[in-house]
Amino acid sequence: MRRLSGTILGLLLAGVLVSPVVVRADTITVTLESDADVTAVIVLAAPAGTENWSDDLLGSKILFPGDEVDVNFDGFDPSSCLYDFKALTLDEDVIVRNVDLCSDPTLSFE
Repeated sequence: MRRLSGTILGLLLAGVLVSPVVVRADTITVTLESDADVTAVIVLAAPAGTENWSDDLLGSKILFPGDEVDVNFDGFDPSSCLYDFKALTLDEDVIVRNVDLCSDPTLSFE
């Protein structure tokens, strides 16, 4: 009986060790605001401090100066609240770093 228990325990542990890692991703609505003269044609998001940029959050939308747009961010991981956002504009790239989406899912490109 004891040997059987040890075998079952070993099999259970082996199953845990070879199980795939599941990364949880949720969708969150983020409000993008454009201040000053920033016209964004593409907006990307990445976990803070990485270069793992998402697909374009704007899709067919354009973020004009003084406007705000709500977008769905499908790659949001609630266990990691800080994200960097990059706006590709007509003139230059604008990056806003360390946006805490858990406390306020709104950011301004200036």
